[in-house]
Amino acid sequence: MSGSSSEGSSRPDLTMGLDPALTFIRPPGVAMAEQAVRHLGAAAVQQGFARASYEDALWEREQRYPTGLPTPLPIAIPHAYSGHVLKMALGALVPECPLVFQEMGGSGSSVQVGLVLLLCVDDPSQHVPLLGRLLAIMQRTDLSQRLLARLSTPAELVERFDRLARPNEDRIEHGSAT
Repeated sequence: MSGSSSEGSSRPDLTMGLDPALTFIRPPGVAMAEQAVRHLGAAAVQQGFARASYEDALWEREQRYPTGLPTPLPIAIPHAYSGHVLKMALGALVPECPLVFQEMGGSGSSVQVGLVLLLCVDDPSQHVPLLGRLLAIMQRTDLSQRLLARLSTPAELVERFDRLARPNEDRIEHGSAT
């Protein structure tokens, strides 16, 4: 996963997958957007992916530049500036109930989010390409079923996400779904 390639890890693809240490399924005490963002941010710091300043920077940026997206499975993709990140990683949190995030783009609308994806990007030039790849996956109409149905462990989410993120699998699955 992401921890296995610290040098040269800043690539605009998802071959690194979700990091199991940053993947959470229905964590207790997470009932609001801020709690989810801080939970992921604290884990990134604790696991050595980010500096101590990351958790606060992550929430401050989310408040200024919301990341909620009304994709088929509504998501939020909180991230902080690269100066707070030590090495690239991708994390996820599936809340017990949808969380209210503000919609990206400053429309003032809110989104009921069922999946929070954490981006730890250490190279600013990779931020937009990685977001683009993530968004391509998140546009799948069968995403909720493929990713979250009967989900019980972080390991299951890591494995399902990895399958969806593989370009060949994604093409094959898209070609067969109608």
